Amino acid sequence: MNQFAILVMMLLALIAGCSKPTLQSSGGYVLEYRLQPNQAATPMSMAAALQQRLRGGGLPDASAAERGELVRIELPGAKSKDLERAKELVQAAGHLEFLICAERGKDDELIETALDDAESGQPPPAKAGYLWARLESGRMQVEPWMVLQPDKKGRQQVLMVVDPDFRVTGSQIESAIASIDSDGQKPCLAGTFNAEGSTAIGFLTANYLQRRLGIVFDGVLLSAPTIRSKIADHFQITGNFTEQEVEYMVALLRAGALPGRLEEEPVKEEYVEPK
Repeated sequence: MNQFAILVMMLLALIAGCSKPTLQSSGGYVLEYRLQPNQAATPMSMAAALQQRLRGGGLPDASAAERGELVRIELPGAKSKDLERAKELVQAAGHLEFLICAERGKDDELIETALDDAESGQPPPAKAGYLWARLESGRMQVEPWMVLQPDKKGRQQVLMVVDPDFRVTGSQIESAIASIDSDGQKPCLAGTFNAEGSTAIGFLTANYLQRRLGIVFDGVLLSAPTIRSKIADHFQITGNFTEQEVEYMVALLRAGALPGRLEEEPVKEEYVEPK
């Protein structure tokens, strides 16, 4: 065999070794989901958004496609931990919101309305001016200033003030990165707001100085620092986070909200053996 033929074979072997894994070459998992009823999104639009989210969330070889009325997700080379991460990313809303924490003596009328609504079992009406955020013990401990109310499952919720004039959400974030807090001790989420978000967070923090800024992600209160001064365009969210949790939030924020919601359980979950 001449040197040219040997070189060609070596090059082909190198290309094969560098190619992306497939279900046929590496095995992996397949998930198929149905959209929840009455969704405006189509399987095609959901598949496109999910593929971006999955790849940005640490699964670079994942793919998603329309399969009739279903969304099919392929995870070549995936292990069981990758499967669980994919399921989390598929179900997460990825909704970040900056709100004001309700406090007695400052929001008494709103607090009374919210507690009356909760006692009657009714969800907050549209434009109610409040919402409840879940309090997880691993994130934050109960503090005296909190207005608390258990949800239907007995989990503690904290009351948040929703000011329609100063609503700030993750859609107004321009960039998000995993970082380390100012003490150089713990993982945190940092980033910048776009022009709209910078204006909104500036108004919010300037009008609620010395109040607590509730940072809520997918319905869970992450932290509630006291507003010491007006925030311009940069933010840092600190809390009891692991590196993996911060990376997870970054992935969701970068990919953006999904156009719809899938049913909680896949209609198909299958492991494919490599061939």
